Amino acid sequence: MFGIMETKWEQLTDDISKGRIDPKLDIDSDMRSELNSILYPNPQRAQELAREFRKGFKGIAKRVWPYLSYMSCITTGSMKVYSQKLCEYYAPGVPVISAMYISSEGTLGVNLWPLDQQGYYALLPRTNFYEFIPLENCDQIQPNTLFSEELEIGKEYEIVITNEHGLYRYRLGDVVKFVRYHNDGPVIEFMYRRGQLLNLRGEKTPETAIYQALQDTVADLKDVRLVDYTCTDSLMLDRRRNTSQLISSGITSYQDGAKATSDGEFQYYVIFLELERHGNADDEVTGDVSIDQLNMQFDENLRKHATFYDMFRSQESIAPPRVYLMKPGSFKELKRYLVENSTATMMQFKMPRLLNKPGALDLLMTVTL
Repeated sequence: MFGIMETKWEQLTDDISKGRIDPKLDIDSDMRSELNSILYPNPQRAQELAREFRKGFKGIAKRVWPYLSYMSCITTGSMKVYSQKLCEYYAPGVPVISAMYISSEGTLGVNLWPLDQQGYYALLPRTNFYEFIPLENCDQIQPNTLFSEELEIGKEYEIVITNEHGLYRYRLGDVVKFVRYHNDGPVIEFMYRRGQLLNLRGEKTPETAIYQALQDTVADLKDVRLVDYTCTDSLMLDRRRNTSQLISSGITSYQDGAKATSDGEFQYYVIFLELERHGNADDEVTGDVSIDQLNMQFDENLRKHATFYDMFRSQESIAPPRVYLMKPGSFKELKRYLVENSTATMMQFKMPRLLNKPGALDLLMTVTL
């Protein structure tokens, strides 16, 4: 919402002033008629908003809604990148809480500690029966499960639910960390979705490690903020390009010092990264950012957060990663493309942190800086 407000504020204030939906906006005619029937001109409010918008969007939330007491949104998992910008840029000082742990299959947990920075959820005991698969066993077809009283603090598990709506021992695909007990019930932290892993050699690097490494890398850049990111690997790019074997035989040195694998493929992580300057979402950041330095720094940081990745990098069986900087607005285009080519709506959409759709990769490769 705040991103749209920042880029479309002139259109927004014009609509508020005139009490109608902009005729140029491409929406369903019935929806337009219904909305226009309940809107009314409010030029005074439009002027107030325009005055604040012209000052910039740092802290805009409290300036346009001075009595705002808190905001509720998803702050865990892959949504951390957005909630962090909300807390630091649009609404500093306003509590941002993640109230519920909800999936398509139902409501699983509630945040009883909404003012804590971490998003911890107490699992609801009467909505589902819960079982837990230890993370190391998740690749098994029929893994043994644990009950709530058998969990170990700090360990990660995949949740399995049974409920009255017909789901029987259903694997959600959500990986959570067990934090503690509250009144004998488990308190968990959502970590990531299974399948959102980079995995070239069996290292299974999760999106949490990628995000933490990106945060550390961007923190070293002056006046730059992370907008969005997604990942793939060199094998997927090779399939996309439909190229021939990289080398004919033997083991050859990689240009960055890592070795090619015996089957001739240089395997490495690919990170698509959109950055912005503080206070200017439309300004490209390439002038002050060295791609070589960015690649090296991200690699070093990821090795700190992903033990098995570090081991394979030390063995030179995974090559150094490649970071592609994206043009401003690239991830908005990607979101639009993915929604148009799926059954999801804009409200249901979550940016995939592991991208394996050739068409989407084609799009990203055309908007790199």
